[in-house]
Amino acid sequence: MWVNSVTGTVVFLLLTKLMGEILLEKINNRHIFRQRGHIPHGFETFIDESTYQRSIDYTLVKSEFKEICAVWGLGLDIAIIFFGILPLLFQTFTNIFGTNIWGQAITYLTITMILSFFTIPASWYRQFRLEESFGFNRSTQAIFWSDKLKGYVISLLFGSPLIAAMAYLFQEFPHSWWILAWGTLMGFQVVMIVL
Repeated sequence: MWVNSVTGTVVFLLLTKLMGEILLEKINNRHIFRQRGHIPHGFETFIDESTYQRSIDYTLVKSEFKEICAVWGLGLDIAIIFFGILPLLFQTFTNIFGTNIWGQAITYLTITMILSFFTIPASWYRQFRLEESFGFNRSTQAIFWSDKLKGYVISLLFGSPLIAAMAYLFQEFPHSWWILAWGTLMGFQVVMIVL
């Protein structure tokens, strides 16, 4: 009974979030559409009429695509919740990587990467179909795919030690792990800013 109420609450919150996002997009689009006919005062010297109209059209099309992606993401989240995908992935990768702190860190990152694969088609479409059709894309397929690969490698290199540190703090300092984890994350962020 408790699981059903938690699942129902999570789905309700996800639906509420989606509806709020779509509502805000619609309000924003209505405002943008009203501005379509004329360049805002003060911008006449910075942008010509055709570029302005193209930017308005692009913004509206991008917003529609964002709504489609939000619905897709919600469907994916609900499927993950109802079909027990996370526990299945967790069990599979725990069997492969083990239950020690490093194994759990790599398991978490692997699951995160696998789930992120579902966003790649939308990201590719946005860049190489949507943005390209409006002349805004300056990237190539090679750059797109190499950036994805670099992102995954960087996640493993930096994310694994960071998640392992969080797991260690949770295990060794059960009453104060959260403040130590916060300090560790802040320190990591400062180091990353400096580098």
